[in-house]
Amino acid sequence: MLRNLKPVYSNLSGLRWSDPALSLGWLLGTLAGGMVACKIAREKPAVFACIIGAVMLAATIANLLLIPHPNWFSIAGIGMIVAGTLLAIRWATSTGSVSKAI
Repeated sequence: MLRNLKPVYSNLSGLRWSDPALSLGWLLGTLAGGMVACKIAREKPAVFACIIGAVMLAATIANLLLIPHPNWFSIAGIGMIVAGTLLAIRWATSTGSVSKAI
């Protein structure tokens, strides 16, 4: 466990709008996880993509609560998780029949 969080806080307070790659990583991670879950799942792949999205969202919220972030980063991070999950579900429904995916 980190004892001295002052360096962490000072680094995070300097985040700028020009640092979208940090929250973009959450989008790509959720999208990749959801796509892999859809590929592995034999039935109802969209459900498994939602499970991956829920786990990623819970981990992101825990991260945002434990380590302070700028407000824009918190909003962008949660939005990227939701977007990644929705894109994975869309991919799952486009590769198979909709009735099979949902």
